[in-house]
Amino acid sequence: MEFYNFFYFLYLDLKKQAKEQKVPKKVIFDQIYFTGVQALPIIAIISLLLGAIIIKEGHAYVGKFVDKSWIYKIIVSVMIRDAAPFITALIVLSRSGIAMATELGYMNINKEVDSLRIMGISPLTYIVLPRILGVSISVVLLVIYFLLIGIIGGYIVTNVFSPIPFWVFMEKLSQNMSFSDLFIMFIKALSSGFLISFICCFHGLNVRYSFTEIPQRNIKAFAQSALSITFINFMGIMFYLVFFT
Repeated sequence: MEFYNFFYFLYLDLKKQAKEQKVPKKVIFDQIYFTGVQALPIIAIISLLLGAIIIKEGHAYVGKFVDKSWIYKIIVSVMIRDAAPFITALIVLSRSGIAMATELGYMNINKEVDSLRIMGISPLTYIVLPRILGVSISVVLLVIYFLLIGIIGGYIVTNVFSPIPFWVFMEKLSQNMSFSDLFIMFIKALSSGFLISFICCFHGLNVRYSFTEIPQRNIKAFAQSALSITFINFMGIMFYLVFFT
């Protein structure tokens, strides 16, 4: 099955199930728990350290060449608009994307997918659609969490160089942040979540004959998802430069 056929059948299935409201909610919540909740510790560590590093390196140059208020522009441009959606998507791909492709590959080889068809249950409705929705929602929520922890890390380091109250720090940060920054961030996050889950489910369900196909499909799923994430972030940057600068 090719990508466009898979997307077309998924669209038809979504259109049908939206009317009948038969999308299994438990599978969606299980996917959110696995993709979102279980990823919180690693997201927290990476975002805290990244926020601290960005501010530390920024302070090394801001005071010498430009006004210190530029440190808030650096947080917005690097952390909020670019790093948060990109790094979060890569973490989700590494943890959940490959796990999904592997799981669906084993289900296909063990004829579990065929069993669903025999029982009159659409595999796209029961297996693919909940995972796409769960991963997409999780990526958006994880990006918000990433930002909250990263901003705390940035504030801690900022306080070392120039102690200020937290509310003053947040006020200055909000003054340098616009709706376009948040809009682009959320579009990147949602698009990345959709493509990760879509590509990984596609390759998982295309494991046909042997268990040895699973690692091969995983490599393709990871490579194509990583390229898609990079392309989305590149297009987000170009969109911002063309329309908002």
